[in-house]
Amino acid sequence: MSRYPSSLPQIIPTFSLLWIGMVHDYWQYRPDPEPARAALPGTRTVLAWFAAHEQPDGLLQKLPWWSFVDWVSEHQEIPTYDAQGESCVTTLEYLGALNEAVDLEKSLGDPLLADRYQARAAHVRSGLFNKCWSPSLGLVADNPDQKNFSQQANILAVLYDVVPKECQQEVLRRMLSIDPGTTPDGILSASYYFRFYLARALDHAGLADEYLRSIDPWRKLLPLHFSTWPEVPGNTRSDSHAWSAHPIYDLLTLVAGIEPASPGFATVRIAPHLGTLPALKAVFPHPEGLIEVAYQRQGAGLDATITLPGRLTGDFIFNGQSWPLTPGLNRIKQP
Repeated sequence: MSRYPSSLPQIIPTFSLLWIGMVHDYWQYRPDPEPARAALPGTRTVLAWFAAHEQPDGLLQKLPWWSFVDWVSEHQEIPTYDAQGESCVTTLEYLGALNEAVDLEKSLGDPLLADRYQARAAHVRSGLFNKCWSPSLGLVADNPDQKNFSQQANILAVLYDVVPKECQQEVLRRMLSIDPGTTPDGILSASYYFRFYLARALDHAGLADEYLRSIDPWRKLLPLHFSTWPEVPGNTRSDSHAWSAHPIYDLLTLVAGIEPASPGFATVRIAPHLGTLPALKAVFPHPEGLIEVAYQRQGAGLDATITLPGRLTGDFIFNGQSWPLTPGLNRIKQP
């Protein structure tokens, strides 16, 4: 079920894959692992259901009900399917869920099942590359007939390493130039919500300093007098959709650079990506208290003041250098 409570049944199987990612996030951010451990029977059931729809080449066949991935331009849709009923886009979401399930099973569940998920993920990734990667265009297609292309497919394909490492930055630079609601060169654009994965892909490919440029679509909404972030671009209502508000998360995790370095947020990794910002202050809630950071550029270097709560330790990373962080006040000067 895609929503609850509701008198109108609506079933979106792909949301079950995203739920596995939510369990993974909980396990990373919260000190009590038991809710994530208790969810494992559910994650296994979800992946077993999807495995039954996996074809010998590793791609998913068309699923029953509504395989919602994202809103796109009028009269177009995602996912699309080839003559064999296969989709690269839904398979990419499946690959992401397998990756996350590997981590969960290794830490909280069955290591042998983690190995099986890892092997399945490798097979799925290989199938996606063989059937969906277009060497001539340097892009991943939406389905194996390679007639349709989208930001969604290419963002996920970079994030999950279907796109070869040496091509990932070029693919993302092309994706960055596409605004919501546009279709340059026939490439379907992602909605506001789906650009959450663009932020993750930029970080994955070493382009996190480009993140601030990626939120230009939100800046363009301000003169239109939206009071909350909409779901789709164009002549639309202000929906107060939390999933369009992810820059709140991205500014803290990518720009301020504050993320868990181990499950339960037991340690922290702070790796700021300031882009063109000369200075930044941020406060991040942690189970032991508040993480506080203040950055000031000094030429090509950086002055950083970082305060960690309780017994929290971690590492600060900037310009390829790393410094250990201890509880309390940390001062770092990167020349």
